[in-house]
Amino acid sequence: MKPAKSSTNRSGQSPPYVAHKTLINFINGLQGTVPTRIDRSTMSSLSGGAQGRLLAALRYFDLIDFDGRPKELLFALAASEGGERQRGLRELIRGSYYFMFADGFDLTRASKQELQEAFLAQGMRGENSKKAISLFLALARTSGLKLSPHITLRHKRSADRRNDLLKSGRSKSKTASMPTTGCSDPLFGFPTFDPAWSESTKTSWFECFREFIRHTREARTFMTREKVV
Repeated sequence: MKPAKSSTNRSGQSPPYVAHKTLINFINGLQGTVPTRIDRSTMSSLSGGAQGRLLAALRYFDLIDFDGRPKELLFALAASEGGERQRGLRELIRGSYYFMFADGFDLTRASKQELQEAFLAQGMRGENSKKAISLFLALARTSGLKLSPHITLRHKRSADRRNDLLKSGRSKSKTASMPTTGCSDPLFGFPTFDPAWSESTKTSWFECFREFIRHTREARTFMTREKVV
């Protein structure tokens, strides 16, 4: 597969790398009234860097012109939701990420490396390339476009692994908060009393604690006698 070789799209820019959430939240915020011009004053809640990335993305997607005047697709996206919003995003994706739909590139079967090479051919490098790919994939998922499982599989496995680790951590934390059977090793890992325990567990804890106090007193008595001798 040979990706389309071009360092820019129709607007003369490389693929944007603004955060997907930032872009979608901005569009959602326009549902009331789309301003006559999109400039930094319309996104004052964002940092200067985020404002610049968002403006570049809006121009790349042909949602505004060079002077910031909103275009028809921006009005349509801002006023839509559900299936209509998805159709609008698919139009945006196909028009802006044209190299993803060029001859020889099958988005439903491509490998992760093929996807990276396609963005590389558009002049994207390093961390910005990763962010640009992340934006593209997020928009594709939001729009309902079918993506290759070879592109999305790793993300799913990573998410599953994170969930497994979180579950494991919660399980260990819960286990550590319970009294040890038979009051073994009270000096190492003796749990803090929890009023939420069952009555039987509370009783066990108090028995262990009394045993711990008894051993402590015996140890102190022995040490005192040793000093006297």
